[in-house]
Amino acid sequence: MSSMFAYEQMHTYTVADGLVGPIVPIIYQDSRGTLWFGSDRGGVSYFDGTTFYPFSGNSEVFRGSTINIVEDKWGHIWFFSKHHSEGEGVISRYNGTSFEYISNGNCMAVDKDGDIWVGGNNSITQFISLNNEDAPQPYPYNITSSSVAKINVIYPTKEGTLWIGGNDAQGVIILRFKDEIDAWQTTNFERLGNLPDIPKDRSINAITEDQDGNLWFAGRELLLRFNKIQFEEIVSTNLASIQSTSSQSGILDRGTISVKIDRHGRIWYNDNNQLSWWDGRTLQRLRNYSREINQAFYLQGKFEIEDAWDKLWFATENGAYSFDTKYFEPNTNTIFQFDPTLTGTSELLQNTYRVDNGLGSDNIQTIFESMDGKIWFGHDNGVTVFEPQPAIVNHTTRTVLGSNSVRLIYPDSSGNLWFSIPGGIAKYLPNDEILSPIALGKSTIPANESLRNQRSYRRTEIIKIFEVEGELWLMDKPIRHQDGFTLYRFYRRNTDGFDSISIQIQAEFGPGGDIVFSDLDPLITSNVNPWIVIGGILFYPNNNGLYRLTTEGSVRTTSFNTSEIISTPSNAIMALYNDNRNRLWCYYDSGEIKRFNNIKSKFQQYSASIQAEVLPYQSLVPIPSISNTDEVRWFYNTISGQLMYLENPNISNVLTEVPGAASGKPLLSVQKSISTNQNSDSQLHQTTFIFSDSIKTYHGTELKNSASVTLTNIEGALTTNDGDLWLATSQGAIHYDGETATTYTTSNGFLVDDLRDVHEDNWGNIWFATWGGGVVRFDGDTFQSITTKDGLIHNNVSDIYASESQELWFATEGGATQYRPSLGALPFCKIESISIDGKQHSEQDTIETTKFTLSDINSPLPSNLKDLTINFKGISPLRDEVDYKFKLIGVGKNIWTTYRADQKAGSETQINDHVVAYFQTQDNGNRMISPNVRYEGLKSGKYSFLITAFRKGWPYTQRPAILNFTIDQPIWSRWKRYLPTVVFLLAVASLGFRLIVNRRQTAQLRLEMREKEEAEMIRIRAELNEAQNIQMGLLPTEPPESDTFDIAAMSIPATQVGGDFFDYLTLDNGLTAIAVADAAGKGIRGAMNAVLTNGMLHEVARVNNKADIILRELNSGLSPRMYGPSFIALNLAIFSDSDNTVDYANGGQPYPILKRGSDAIEIETSDLPLGSRNLVNYESTSFDLLVGDFLIFHTDGLIEALNMDEDMYGTDRLKEFISAIPDESTAEEVIQMIVDEIQNFVQEAEQYDDLTLVVVKRV
Repeated sequence: MSSMFAYEQMHTYTVADGLVGPIVPIIYQDSRGTLWFGSDRGGVSYFDGTTFYPFSGNSEVFRGSTINIVEDKWGHIWFFSKHHSEGEGVISRYNGTSFEYISNGNCMAVDKDGDIWVGGNNSITQFISLNNEDAPQPYPYNITSSSVAKINVIYPTKEGTLWIGGNDAQGVIILRFKDEIDAWQTTNFERLGNLPDIPKDRSINAITEDQDGNLWFAGRELLLRFNKIQFEEIVSTNLASIQSTSSQSGILDRGTISVKIDRHGRIWYNDNNQLSWWDGRTLQRLRNYSREINQAFYLQGKFEIEDAWDKLWFATENGAYSFDTKYFEPNTNTIFQFDPTLTGTSELLQNTYRVDNGLGSDNIQTIFESMDGKIWFGHDNGVTVFEPQPAIVNHTTRTVLGSNSVRLIYPDSSGNLWFSIPGGIAKYLPNDEILSPIALGKSTIPANESLRNQRSYRRTEIIKIFEVEGELWLMDKPIRHQDGFTLYRFYRRNTDGFDSISIQIQAEFGPGGDIVFSDLDPLITSNVNPWIVIGGILFYPNNNGLYRLTTEGSVRTTSFNTSEIISTPSNAIMALYNDNRNRLWCYYDSGEIKRFNNIKSKFQQYSASIQAEVLPYQSLVPIPSISNTDEVRWFYNTISGQLMYLENPNISNVLTEVPGAASGKPLLSVQKSISTNQNSDSQLHQTTFIFSDSIKTYHGTELKNSASVTLTNIEGALTTNDGDLWLATSQGAIHYDGETATTYTTSNGFLVDDLRDVHEDNWGNIWFATWGGGVVRFDGDTFQSITTKDGLIHNNVSDIYASESQELWFATEGGATQYRPSLGALPFCKIESISIDGKQHSEQDTIETTKFTLSDINSPLPSNLKDLTINFKGISPLRDEVDYKFKLIGVGKNIWTTYRADQKAGSETQINDHVVAYFQTQDNGNRMISPNVRYEGLKSGKYSFLITAFRKGWPYTQRPAILNFTIDQPIWSRWKRYLPTVVFLLAVASLGFRLIVNRRQTAQLRLEMREKEEAEMIRIRAELNEAQNIQMGLLPTEPPESDTFDIAAMSIPATQVGGDFFDYLTLDNGLTAIAVADAAGKGIRGAMNAVLTNGMLHEVARVNNKADIILRELNSGLSPRMYGPSFIALNLAIFSDSDNTVDYANGGQPYPILKRGSDAIEIETSDLPLGSRNLVNYESTSFDLLVGDFLIFHTDGLIEALNMDEDMYGTDRLKEFISAIPDESTAEEVIQMIVDEIQNFVQEAEQYDDLTLVVVKRV
């Protein structure tokens, strides 16, 4: 592809996508297909094909810029990074899960065995791992030098020899190491008399090997060739012929020396951005044929790669350059030179790619070709991926037509493609690969239509494209006008543009004056010289315009660039068919069927009257078919609901009814002929009908139900070359093989279920257009989606077309996508199963699937297996044979094994001293299927099996299929594995034993403590019982005798002993006093305060008979004697039998309640509780107690009682209850009523306060 067309094939990724830094100096792809991107910010990123994953921020693992990335034989990735201001760099490794520091060094390389070599100062170190789990062990080799010997490059040759280059204080160092002799040979050019002097400041920075085995050593202003005997100086400081003024250096140091060889044997040498190539005799400069003003005459940059299509790629500060290798042809003396016939054509010599062509930056740092054929450019703005031979090319038209939505695709007879796009059409010329949009005017009615109505019409949207006598015709989408007609517009292509014809079909008017439009869609019989039905009227297009058949049988013509108004016919055509005998079948909405014989010639002759044969059928509807047949055969009877067919349409008109239920009108039919005798021309027609709920087949006798389905519509139908039926529906794809119907949906690989079209390509692949999920390819085994992530211009696809050149075109909402299967059909491998010692692996449930291929076996395989067979399948979308490359990581060999499709089965490859691989196939007749690789001699360890597939003659493939598995260790060698477990179990057992002993001792101590606690509790309970008896003994057992008052009382402690009490006192003047007290605190403290208060009350009452004085004196005596910081609330009432009065004082108690009739009145007087303060004067009040009155004293334990919902009983509830107590009740009955009321309220709720109640009734 020329660079001028490259823009759409490039995509740039930056730090926003997951790159560590903006500069990408190196790109590498490992054997698993993962792409690694170095950075200048101390880190790397890897790309799994979808997402970038960055790693940075650890200065111990990465420093500065990434210089080199390699992979060892165990599949681990090694990195060499170095900060430009530091003397040495850092060697690090990614072991599959994490990054780790290995050592410091100046360079790094991997030898043919997959071991890593690191060059440092005065030493070279080999890192060896015995397996893929052990850490690499260093084996250093010291270099003898009188000064610091700096190793800059390590290069392994094809035969395994390591060449090392560097310098010390004396000059250049070249070392050679052969593993079979275990010796170092050191050559210093300054010390060799037969060589020119080399300045001491020179160094070897790069090494390569040519096709003849010669070694090339490069440094600054230095290039040497070693022919296995002596050194030859190619470039020195005296060779001025190749020197020129260098350009500005890039962000990275382009002074870095490079010497590389391409696949054709050319040597490319870069020194300080000066590029030269060895033609076999001399160094040549590469001309820059696309240079601009102020640019160098010669290309300044470095050679990076030669891709699989023999293009040479060069990185420069002004973009990327590519040259076709055929322009560097060797002559008879094997001297490479430019083809003299092409040197004058710059566009043929090179392609230049810059920002204008889609690159993210012109300052190219590196160029890399991945295994799928994409070219990656690392630059100072991230990385750009480019497809030189894109499988997908997108075409758009928005700039001209205002839209990219492609509605349909039509190939004309000249091989051009036409695309229907809102606003016009587009023409594609395959030879020129150019898409030309053509705008069409808006669909309008005649010019006298009002401006308002003209503006209401939409732009054109072509729904039909066909050819008439070699001219292209277009049919616009019908427009229903608010004034009661449907507008149909036709366009014919001419040399100057388009002619047009407008047909207005008048709508009918209902009884209420409502407009009734026809629901009939336009009908067209074919794409070439078709019959057309619009509005139920028959038309025939030709070079003169549109011929129309009237209801009277005459022919009328509508000329180009005119319009005509036509009334809706009384008998409209709803279906038509043109058979192979030039007969036109018309089916009318009245149920009538007419057949016109030789009607086309009569139209062309402009016959005055065209008569049709009216067939003796009624209420029949033809069944649409996708079969390749030219006969009208099947009908559906709308009255009887049965299917009917013409036995022989060419001979008779006799209809035969088919036995069997029809399940309504079929949506579609498929008809094929089956020969009944190999030596006879007789055929049996087999027809399959697709209904909304089933698929049924007619075999010549009756209609049989073959399969049940659920269909609402059919968007596309296809009969494959194998005779199978595929349906594209809004519920997925349906495949019918003649017996079974299978539905494929999102659970089978589709991204959406809404399918719009189905197509079979030349290789037997089935393609589906989906609305929202791109296109889907079915290769007979798996479904593979192609979406915008793969380059598709839009995921809403409505149509699929295959050109004669085997290209596929997809009509999408975003434009037309051109797909080249030969370029995009990269094969891939699918690992299907494994076998152990010839038996299928029994733990298939442990095998996970990823993209329909086995990827991991979770449980270890047995250690005693003799052989392991991996069954796989190479799948090429082009259905051709594939070659394989496979590799087993874990056997200590860093090699890929290649097997061709035509290679002899059972081929043997010796992997190492113990492991042998056998490539096998299973014969199925003449077809080779299910290839496999069988390994013998595998030891314990972790393995990764990688396999890729290649089409013949095609260098690219997809990422390999990978199977990870582990072979368990023999039981006698597992002690290391189980030792930590055994130690852990012993430790647990020891701790368990000690725990048991401790628990027994603890249980014994607890038992003893429990016994002591129980004895102590018994003692305490006894003391409390005694205290309770004493406390209860202080309470009066009987009320005082009185003819005037009925007195009753009760006290219930919340605990075993409480702080409430009541008492009756007889004063010195014969009066009776009642005290109700509540000591703060419960239990012992409350009881002690109560006892103290009770005793002092009796003492004070002996000498005083006034309630307020008694409380004052009692408070003075209690204040200094209360038990702890406490107080006591006390009600004191003195009753007089003589005058029926009550002298009352309150020291902090709830107000007593006076019940008089139905009224409950609180006696609201109160002072401070007793004992809280010294020297308190209390006030008393006197009132009369009338006959029938009740005076009720209570402590706060009554009104603060809580129920199960923690609601408080309260004073209001108590007053309401007391007011309802009958007046005839006694004091004892009132107490019982109140206690029952409280109990009903609290239910099972636990109470936390003492309750004391005293009732006095005047009798």
